[in-house]
Amino acid sequence: MVPWFNGESGIGGLQSDIAESGAFFLNERVCVGCSREFHARVDGVRLQATPMERRAFAFVCIDHSTTSRHRPMRRIPCVCDGVPTADSLLGPVAGPFALSALAKNCPDEPEAAAIAWTMSPVSEFYADRCVLVTGATGFLGKVLVEKLLWSASDIGTIYLIVRPQNGLDSKQRLDKMLQSNLFDRVRSKYPDRFNKLVAIDGNLMEPELALNQPDMHRLCDDVSVVFHCAATVKFDEALRISVEMNVLGTQRLIALCHKMRNLVSVVHASTAYANCDRPRIVESVYPPPVQPSKLIDAMEWMNDDMIKSLTPHLLGRRPNTYTLTKALAEVQLVEDSGHLPVVIVRPSIIGAVWKEPIPGWMDNLNGATGIFAAVGKGVLTNMCGSTSATADIIPVDIVSNLLIVAAWQRAVNK
Repeated sequence: MVPWFNGESGIGGLQSDIAESGAFFLNERVCVGCSREFHARVDGVRLQATPMERRAFAFVCIDHSTTSRHRPMRRIPCVCDGVPTADSLLGPVAGPFALSALAKNCPDEPEAAAIAWTMSPVSEFYADRCVLVTGATGFLGKVLVEKLLWSASDIGTIYLIVRPQNGLDSKQRLDKMLQSNLFDRVRSKYPDRFNKLVAIDGNLMEPELALNQPDMHRLCDDVSVVFHCAATVKFDEALRISVEMNVLGTQRLIALCHKMRNLVSVVHASTAYANCDRPRIVESVYPPPVQPSKLIDAMEWMNDDMIKSLTPHLLGRRPNTYTLTKALAEVQLVEDSGHLPVVIVRPSIIGAVWKEPIPGWMDNLNGATGIFAAVGKGVLTNMCGSTSATADIIPVDIVSNLLIVAAWQRAVNK
């Protein structure tokens, strides 16, 4: 059974609507007496629970009239009551939002968030564990790696499969990536944690990921958590390349996962739009227009012109090859995973950083970000649109936190 975290319909099936007043969460404090608790308040978040019951984000009731370092609050389940699951707190994605809520430090307790993370069951889960990340040089992958370095202080080695490119090997590409200001807070406070990163030459578009034998044995012996973020996200990508990367790449990674001796969780980053041709989407893998294995076999003898002519028939009502191949990748994942502890995460449109490490950070001007930038600069003054359309944009740091907690929950809820 593959657990699901579907970002398309919001929070655990809820459709969230951010009110005009401001941010999702403002962290108020962490009780140092019991750092298993997290205390957060909400500023202007409105939830529409359809068809589920309405739920509130009011984790705690804060009395601002007292100056005590431990203000009266409604208590959140703590380790004293048994290790809480994400579902017991607020549905399947409570953990990520709780962790993001802790990102804002209190003025009188600057290390509060760090204390909470260090003592949390999620942080304890990652202690001394080695993880593997694909797509680490991509937008989501970078934020995920930074979050692991910053918050999972005792994590073991973080292996990154990086494709040599433009004359640079994996180590050189990693060094270039770490020069980004995204990693400034880690660089300034915990520079030694960069030693946990190990770049490995590999390519998801090659048999056996183009790994050499020593690296493959090392991954199989050490890794217990896998984050699969690698994909081609170009909407106009040729079908052959999109299948090779998104479908076959996933198949090759799962084949490697079957050889890992200590594996407890595999997190696959999909998209809420994998089945966008359907009017309603539930947390299920839908039958594809063509079986991935049959399409892969056909592509071995079809030339590019034949594939190009076939593409519109395969797409149907889907807008591009990206959504099609992400749907095929889900099907392939379920078929190949067998007994593997797999979880599929379906975020919607991933946007700029909301809270950490740098509010508003983005490494490209694709999609909505480009529109926002153009409007802010005054370059774009008007555009056609629909007042009834929903902008399903989720901050990348929320998705990163979700991936991290999803891996933990999959491992503890076997």
